Amino acid sequence: MFRLPSVPGWPSSEARRSWLDVGFSIVLLLFSAMALTGCKTLSHGEGALKPRAWVAEPHELDEDETLYRNIGATYQPTATKFDWARHSLKLFFGGYPGKDGLPDHHVMDEETANQQFRQALLQPDSLTWFGHGTFLINIGGKRILTDPTIARRIGLSPAAIGRLVPTLPNWRDPILGLDRLDAVLITHADYDHLDLTSLKMLRQKFPRMQIIVPEGTARMMRAIKHTPINEVAWYDRRQLGAVGIDFVPAIHGVRRPPFDLDTALWGGYVLSHNGRKLYLSGDIALGSVYESIARRYGPVDVAIVPVGGYQPQHFNRAFHTTPGGVIGIARKMGARKIIASHWGTYALSEETGRTQKAAFQAAMASQKGRSEGVIFKIGESRPLWSPGQ
Repeated sequence: MFRLPSVPGWPSSEARRSWLDVGFSIVLLLFSAMALTGCKTLSHGEGALKPRAWVAEPHELDEDETLYRNIGATYQPTATKFDWARHSLKLFFGGYPGKDGLPDHHVMDEETANQQFRQALLQPDSLTWFGHGTFLINIGGKRILTDPTIARRIGLSPAAIGRLVPTLPNWRDPILGLDRLDAVLITHADYDHLDLTSLKMLRQKFPRMQIIVPEGTARMMRAIKHTPINEVAWYDRRQLGAVGIDFVPAIHGVRRPPFDLDTALWGGYVLSHNGRKLYLSGDIALGSVYESIARRYGPVDVAIVPVGGYQPQHFNRAFHTTPGGVIGIARKMGARKIIASHWGTYALSEETGRTQKAAFQAAMASQKGRSEGVIFKIGESRPLWSPGQ
């Protein structure tokens, strides 16, 4: 009889899953791993949509103008197919640190989270963290949600990954006052940032919301019907009332099997209103492109940067830098306040939630007070701008 190898952290053979499901899941995950390393798939071949050449930057596409690429990346990807297969299997079978690795008092109690949220929606500018890359930004009279992953699981079924924490606050409760959502911003199409189930849930409650996505992403969202989807290229600008929304480069990539590797763009956003700016980086690795962004948009008042998903570095450094690295990028942007995101929500890498939080705090301490470091609890709401900003 086939038996799974014994790996620390994986569920026992008594787990409630048929061998047929397990076998299918392994095949699916290995297929996904091959797709992640650039193998062609049946869904996307010679007839694929080709991204247009851009005026803003002449080198975002490869020589055949079919794949997007990073500009000025410090590190190039070195992960092998075996690395991707191992990563995929650890994701599915719980090989990465889970709930036991989260810091104490990481999640707000539901009643307090809901009360804070209700008060935050009454303020002109506020910020609420639902976990991972999902923030509700209340700015300039507009309500903007980033990379929503509010469903219980994300990813391809049956290989979907569950949340380690609840989704707070209760955005569905009409008493709390979230009666409209003006826009959703997607930084890139990885499954932990573009979750179609979450978007369907939001569309049911907010049918008039619009979605802004990187170029090449809309074709991956055909299940989201009757909702305006606006594609943007690097340095494109959109106006939402009095709020400016600029899409800016990032060093990362897009891995969304069964679609081919890097056939949609990735990046971050700069939101501006009344002379103040917020930088939402999206997932980032080290590179020189942030100096160009800083020259165009800096200094910013607030930077939201990812502080998880970086270990092991030999595997991740081309896509995710360390907390010290993202703080350095935020400092290049001139950020006065640096907010941690992309941590403590899913088991995606080798570091624990406690490690992610401690590494961010240590890196901020080394800045000697030049910027304010902020760590939200799951479900917490705070003023968007610091006093005096």
